[in-house]
Formats: sequence, structure tokens, C-alpha cells
Amino acid sequence: MSDFGISPTGFNRKRLDLLLSELNAEVKSIFGENFNVSPESPDGQINGVISESNANLWEIAEESYNAF
Repeated sequence: MSDFGISPTGFNRKRLDLLLSELNAEVKSIFGENFNVSPESPDGQINGVISESNANLWEIAEESYNAF
């Protein structure tokens, strides 16, 4: 069972820092641990943009849940 989304206690959204660390870990699992995902690298910047977009979606989902 996931710790995020709708739960008996309400809505738990994923935060930007968690989304970014999960995406970085997934990329490293595919391309190897030496793959550069630092915020200064082009790939790290892409991961940051994707993670921020996903964090916005989680925030919208939480706001929608709270509207009801």
C-alpha cells in the first residue's frame, strides 16, 4: 500500500524533494551510479523540471481532494 495519495487520514502528497530523489535514483538505476544528475548538469536540470511538474500535479490533486 502506498503512503501517498488518498488514505484513511486524508490526502498525502509527494513533495518535490522526494520526487526528485526518486527520479534521480531511477535514472541512475538505468544508466549506472556514475551518471551525473547534479543540479548543474543538463540531465539534472531536466530531472528538476520534470520533478517540479510532477510536484505541481500532486499539489493540484491535493487541492482537488480538499475542495470536497
